[in-house]
This record gives sequence, structure tokens and C-alpha cells, in this order.
Amino acid sequence: MFHSGLESSGARSEEINLLRQSEYISQLLKRKADDISKLMSILLYICSDEPEIDSERQLGTYPSRPKPVKTKKGFRLFPANGVHYWTVGDKTGRTLGEVQAHGLTEMTTGRHPRTHLRRGHWHDFWSGKKDEPDMRKFSYRWLPPQIIGGRQD
Repeated sequence: MFHSGLESSGARSEEINLLRQSEYISQLLKRKADDISKLMSILLYICSDEPEIDSERQLGTYPSRPKPVKTKKGFRLFPANGVHYWTVGDKTGRTLGEVQAHGLTEMTTGRHPRTHLRRGHWHDFWSGKKDEPDMRKFSYRWLPPQIIGGRQD
């Protein structure tokens, strides 16, 4: 942030305005980067192999791409009938809310680690035999937050 003595420093008004604009732009870029980071995390979660997505009206259905419909003038895509709401991450959100409301129990005896919350993160997995590289499959999965070294009261 700018100090109040910037005007009395002898700098020209153009230089002061340029500094203020660059500070504003850097703060704006930081906020936009935070927003984009959150959106990317949500997008990656929804695109993962096993996202926790449920429909409010039809349990167990997942979003799908629109199918072209054959008309007199050829195939055409039609807009959706209306808004469809999806619940994403409800179970994980409820679990985290309970942990935050009640706290974590302390366990420091023996070889058990101190109770803590492991942040959710992305992890890559390979499946298939190592000696058959053509048959191996790569998947990128979201591992939800977990309570480590203790239990929830």
C-alpha cells in the first residue's frame, strides 16, 4: 500500500498516478487469480472419475451432453427445457461442517499422530500391469479432506 508521504517525496504527479494504478492492477490480478484458482478446483472436481454429484430431482443421474436431433433442415441442438440444479460435494461439505463445529479430539499418546485435518487434494493413479504399458490407465482423482489420527466426538 502507498504511504501518505508519497506526494511530499518530490515525485511527479504522473509517477504517483502510475504507481497507484500499478498497485491497483496488481491487487486486481491477485483477486482474479484467486477466483480462477477456485473455479479450476471446482471444474477439476466435477471432471474427476468419481465426483460426488447428485440431482435434486432424479437421484443418481449425471450431467450429459446434448444429443443432436434430426430435423427437416438436418441435425440440430435444442436448448434445455429449463434450469437443472445439481448438488455437488454435499456429503463432504456436511462432514467438514461437523468437524469445524465440534472440533477434533486430541490424541497424543503412543505412536498415534496428533489429530489434524488433511486437506483435500488431487492424486494421480495408474492401474494395470506395469509390464504392459499399453494396457495401463491413468486416472486423476480427488481425495476429500480426512481426519487423521483421531476420531470425531
